[in-house]
Amino acid sequence: MYPLFAMGHLTAFLHLANKLAKKVPHVEGLPPNAETTADVPYPLHPHIMTAMDLTQHDIETHLSNLKPHVVFYDFTHWLPSISKRLGIKALHYCTASSVMIDLTEFDLMEPPSGYPDSSIKLYNHEAKAFVAKRKEFFGSNVLFYDRKALAMNEADALGYRRCRDIEGPYLDYIHKQFNKPALT
Repeated sequence: MYPLFAMGHLTAFLHLANKLAKKVPHVEGLPPNAETTADVPYPLHPHIMTAMDLTQHDIETHLSNLKPHVVFYDFTHWLPSISKRLGIKALHYCTASSVMIDLTEFDLMEPPSGYPDSSIKLYNHEAKAFVAKRKEFFGSNVLFYDRKALAMNEADALGYRRCRDIEGPYLDYIHKQFNKPALT
């Protein structure tokens, strides 16, 4: 398991995350004791992601030595390519709601055909704010959206910290869109 160094993500991966956060590589602009996004103001969050990206070689070495059957991750878009090379399944584990996954600004104002519930719509300013986040660089000069899209598209399966009884139709929609299992 290898989550983003942010509290909402770390909580879902707690035991491993505590060990990983203590070994954050130094990145210019990050305070020396910064371990998670909780330790820095919002504008420095991309530096935490850059620090995670700097662990790529170490993670590959650990996976090669451990030889797990599956690896769970969220924001590390490069992890599926490593896991495939090593013959390990990669499960993208998302702590956010499946309702908001992979929708554009226009989809958020008028859901696409086949979307389970057309009553979920955002106001124009809400949709723009949501989409603006996706267009920000989020570490290592990689766009937030590109990082998430690669992480999801390259996964063997998608996992959600949700209840299928509540979000089942959205999970089924994601399964159809990505052509891979959407698990809870």
